[in-house]
Amino acid sequence: MINKSTIWQYWIAETVLHNIRESDTPDPVPFFETMDGKLETS
Repeated sequence: MINKSTIWQYWIAETVLHNIRESDTPDPVPFFETMDGKLETS
């Protein structure tokens, strides 16, 4: 039997982390922006 922790880790890896790591799917709202060569949060 699979426990909830294993299911949760699988879901995170296959949805959230996959989307973050995939360069073909840009974030809908950019979190970091470059302003004058410095990174800032948006």
